[in-house]
Amino acid sequence: MPPRLDRLFSPLRIRDLQIRNRILSTGHQTFLAQGGVPGEDMIAYHAARARGGAGLIIVESARFHASSFTDSPELILTSDDAIPGYRALARTVHGHGARIFGQLSHSGRVSRRIRGGLRDIAFAPSAVPDHRFHTMPREMPTEMVEELVAACGTAAGRMAEAGLDGVELVASHALLFAQFLNPRTNLRTDRYGGSAENRLRFLVECLGAARAAIGTRILGIRISAEELEPEGLLPAEVIAACTSLAEMGTLDYLNVTVGSMAGHGGSIHVVPPMGIPPAYVAPQAGALRAATGLPVFVAGRINQPQIAEAVLRAGQADMCGMRGP
Repeated sequence: MPPRLDRLFSPLRIRDLQIRNRILSTGHQTFLAQGGVPGEDMIAYHAARARGGAGLIIVESARFHASSFTDSPELILTSDDAIPGYRALARTVHGHGARIFGQLSHSGRVSRRIRGGLRDIAFAPSAVPDHRFHTMPREMPTEMVEELVAACGTAAGRMAEAGLDGVELVASHALLFAQFLNPRTNLRTDRYGGSAENRLRFLVECLGAARAAIGTRILGIRISAEELEPEGLLPAEVIAACTSLAEMGTLDYLNVTVGSMAGHGGSIHVVPPMGIPPAYVAPQAGALRAATGLPVFVAGRINQPQIAEAVLRAGQADMCGMRGP
């Protein structure tokens, strides 16, 4: 007799939002953005996942500040011009019964930063190069950090205006938010560096700006439980940061993964290959769930419904990413 999938197909309620089941399509790069906005191809791509039964779709990350623009076909959310495309995407996904969140991200030092065929300046918390692209970034002036906070809030507000159900800030895979959290990549001496409280400040302020802009819509972060890379964030550091965030009451959930885009060793976990065991991130997701009391999403080789059911029954997560990294 096949295993029962009662948990996987039960609804999940976060704040005032009900999601029809625990199946998540995580944010992942599709290269389907057209002119920096969701076009017909991207809408069709996510419509197929909603029509197929996913409870929640998280759209790939959008750039919310010009300092992270590249030549890649990425979503850009720095003007109201993006709102109609996002609105059409949200309307289509809702029409198939699924919920939809948007992502906001900045690569910081983890970028070749190709613009017009040439390498542009990469900005990061401090001038510490990555191990993958060997990019030596320029330290962001304090005024620029403050500008990013405001831009994050404005971009989140555009997602809300377009009708998305929630917003997720990408603090995973050693990208900019994670770079600020990490004492080995954040060597700043202003109020955004030094102590753990100061290193958390950039993410706290961006979450606050996003919350002010989206009201009661859902707000979460994606974070690596560990980055598995030299100089990467360690499990204890991630648990401490997430516990502090949970105590502030701004966050509605954590979306947990592992790995880093800052080096080749950690980047294998962005799309883990078949040699890695199924649901290998689930125990760490469970530890974060226990430490914070927040709803937790998890991804990482959860490629069969019975595996997702086991993760949910074990109390390691509340939703399982079954498409995307």
